[in-house]
Amino acid sequence: MTLAIGTALQKGVYVIDALGGEDAIGPLYLATHVPKGRWALVRVLGSRHPETMPGADRRATFYETLKAIGQLGHPLLPAAMQGFEEEGVCYQVLPLPLGAPLTRWVLPKAPFSVGRSLRVIDQLVDALRVLRPLGGYGLRLTPDQLWLPEQASPLKFIGFDFPDQASDADPVSEGKLVYDLAGLLYFLLTGQRAEATRAPLAVDLRHRLPGLPPSLETALQWGLRQAGQAATADLESWLALLPKLADSPAPPQRSQGGSAAATSLGVSEPSTKPEIATTQVVAPAVSPAPATIATAGSTGTTNRDGAFPNGAFPKRATWALLGTCVVAGLSGLTFGLQARLQPLDSPSPARFNPNQSFPPLPDWPGDNFGSNWSSPTYRRRFQPDYGDTPPALATPRTNPVQPSALPTPQGVSVELEQAPDWRPDDPGDAGLGEPLDSPVPDSLSSPNGSSPDPRVPAPAVDNSGGTPAPPPAPPIPTDPGGGPLPAAPTPPAPLQAPPAPLVPSSGMEPGGQST
Repeated sequence: MTLAIGTALQKGVYVIDALGGEDAIGPLYLATHVPKGRWALVRVLGSRHPETMPGADRRATFYETLKAIGQLGHPLLPAAMQGFEEEGVCYQVLPLPLGAPLTRWVLPKAPFSVGRSLRVIDQLVDALRVLRPLGGYGLRLTPDQLWLPEQASPLKFIGFDFPDQASDADPVSEGKLVYDLAGLLYFLLTGQRAEATRAPLAVDLRHRLPGLPPSLETALQWGLRQAGQAATADLESWLALLPKLADSPAPPQRSQGGSAAATSLGVSEPSTKPEIATTQVVAPAVSPAPATIATAGSTGTTNRDGAFPNGAFPKRATWALLGTCVVAGLSGLTFGLQARLQPLDSPSPARFNPNQSFPPLPDWPGDNFGSNWSSPTYRRRFQPDYGDTPPALATPRTNPVQPSALPTPQGVSVELEQAPDWRPDDPGDAGLGEPLDSPVPDSLSSPNGSSPDPRVPAPAVDNSGGTPAPPPAPPIPTDPGGGPLPAAPTPPAPLQAPPAPLVPSSGMEPGGQST
């Protein structure tokens, strides 16, 4: 059965706070006793085997026995125990301080010493003798039924359960008590359960505890063998086999953690003074006990196995850490102030100068903040790329060409007008693709000096001397169809630029040649 957190029991007297764990009897819950405001353990009884739960009369007798146990006043037995039933579920209330069962304190790497283990067994046997008049029904002598509180208080035994139906005539079996006590002693010495041992007990004891006293080894073997052979054993006879506390070897010296654990167990450390013992036994070296929680009653500081004597090293480490933090903070503050307060006219480069100067761009429209602009990527993807304006081409320089002499009448001076700088925009205008520097063919010149080519200007006739003008040139012959004759074929020679003006001398012959 599982109880939810916040469940109120016995009309709000107990409120469940958390699940504490499970032991050999049933689940344990951490609860609050509301009237007193204290912690308490609430255990559910009969949840493991509901079929073996006794009748109502025996359950009522068991609840009365719990109240009587709390009134005995034994240091190992809890006080003010009680039991009740609610909605068909049986509960047991254990008003214990916060702590943990012994199974969390005794580990295979840190078992109890021989003397401490014998003291726990001696206290438990003394509590069993006190419980004998009450009957001692349903005792569970397992390691998880020994409760070790966090405070400096003695060990508590909480192993009370419903009695078995077959235990009416003999409430407490001597053989069962001996077997349970021997198993508990084995757990205290080794940190493991005897049921989990696979090797023979004698071999296992010699392997784990080579220096164990012979009488203690005999008591363990005899006690753990009783359950298997179903033989009756006397509790007093088994206790007689155990070595006396004065004869048990003293445990090795440990740190203050061992003394705190002994104080929590409610036992005192064995005396370190030399004593005369009848039996001399050398105990094996065991691991130190686990560190205990510091309590208000403890007077000393808990050191870690004596590694830091008197707590000197932790103090030095603390001061060293604080000094490192202070030095690092001052170094960072100094560097930041130096970088911030560095003058701008310092010869060294100013790394943190906010006034950075950049060279101005020649084509940046700084005055027009609203000018349109676009990134190259946007222009390439969404706008036609017209490219940049091409540079101006260099104009080729041409030399004037002296044309061949034109035939003029005798006594007539002819001078040519200066042709303008004319260049065709299309190479086809220059005569079917010929270059401009090709000479004018003679076939294009007329006998009287006039040129049918429109690119060659007609020569001017000077009539200042009174000489009559020559007759007009005959018309250009045409074909029978009435149209002009086709132009002469273009020679392969290149064309020259328009000629410069010619001024013939006064003594020219009719053939156009100078004298």
